[in-house]
Amino acid sequence: MRPTPHDRRPRNLHAHAVRPAGWAGGGGGVEMIDLTGARFGHLVVVRRDSSPARARVYWECLCDCGATVSTSGENLRSGCSTSCGCSRTEKRYGTPIERFHASYDIVQGGCWLWRHPTVHGYGKLSIDRREILAHRFSYEIHIGPIPEGLLVCHRCDVRACVNPEHLFAGTYADNNHDAYLKGRARNRGELHGMYGRSNISIQGEAHHCAKLCAADVRAIRDLLQQGHKQQQIADRFGVAKSAIWSVATGRTWRHVE
Repeated sequence: MRPTPHDRRPRNLHAHAVRPAGWAGGGGGVEMIDLTGARFGHLVVVRRDSSPARARVYWECLCDCGATVSTSGENLRSGCSTSCGCSRTEKRYGTPIERFHASYDIVQGGCWLWRHPTVHGYGKLSIDRREILAHRFSYEIHIGPIPEGLLVCHRCDVRACVNPEHLFAGTYADNNHDAYLKGRARNRGELHGMYGRSNISIQGEAHHCAKLCAADVRAIRDLLQQGHKQQQIADRFGVAKSAIWSVATGRTWRHVE
């Protein structure tokens, strides 16, 4: 007699149950394998994830890059989870240092101008899922750690520059004093006199609304001569396209040679 589909089903359903990795059968019951302290690629298991929403056994792991990730024991033991995702990023885009050196152009004057969009004129770089300023990263990899409480200032006065030879560490007072010596910041008495506004014509970076400086203007002109588009240059320096057009046509910054 030919068996029916009902007869072909397994009689012992527990014998065919799939148990998640991190558990082992022994004797008559199921025993969990403690993975704490084990290393799987870039991940080191710290503790079991006790979240009640987990249907399977999950483990909280620490990646070599410093990030924390939660993954199942099955993915760890099968090799599907070996990092928080940083290793895949490095394989696809390169290491942070490789991406840094592929993201700037060298222009006249020795500035390394950041090629990507900036924040208030400063370049930014994404490392380990967080954004840092490109000139600070350049200082750290070329010169050393930034002393606590200090800024990374520009000798060239170009915010988008990441050349380590143009950078130095200083306090807020050092940065303001450097701007004053270069004529980028002037006191209220010099500009407006002791009693009200004078007839002094304020131009260039001395103006309180200026977003560029003379060094920026020279770098912009150099990029325009190289054939870069005005919108790309505007994104680099964190200004509107109209500001680049004004520099290109001589409507503004005529006093800068």
